[in-house]
Amino acid sequence: MTRTEKAEEIKKMIENCVAKINHDERDAYRAIAEYAVELGYMPKQVLRSGKKSNDLDFKKSKIKRKLMQMRANDTNLKLKLVFYAAQDYEKFIKPEIRFYGEGSIPCCGCGKCKGEPQVYTYTLPDGRAAFRCGGELVHMWDLNATEHVDEIKAMIKAQDEFWVGKIEK
Repeated sequence: MTRTEKAEEIKKMIENCVAKINHDERDAYRAIAEYAVELGYMPKQVLRSGKKSNDLDFKKSKIKRKLMQMRANDTNLKLKLVFYAAQDYEKFIKPEIRFYGEGSIPCCGCGKCKGEPQVYTYTLPDGRAAFRCGGELVHMWDLNATEHVDEIKAMIKAQDEFWVGKIEK
């Protein structure tokens, strides 16, 4: 497959994924997907019930980590993302945090952390710290992609730079 053919296949996968969603948000989600591709995260169709769906996983072979998943249904798209390396992620992580106890860091034992744990931290209203494993994709619930597209791209870039920096060490 030529480079042009591969680019066309990727474009078609992205279009098929965003085609079902609200017309107003298509451009934003398309831009997010295209930005991930620019950084080297290739989309792959997700298998659902043994069949290829229009849902996409984005993974970079050099890093061997999944950055993002886009899952479209009738009118909206659910975005799952890894972004713990970004500076200002608290407003995006809050709905996904569960409290595990002050100072505890939940570990699922995946082995992806080398040295310091890679986690999301959220300060609860009462001042306690809550944590979430950074090895999992996080749902971006009730996200207005059009409003936050630049922030999402910045979080994707920060996460990519973090992972690439780990490889280069």
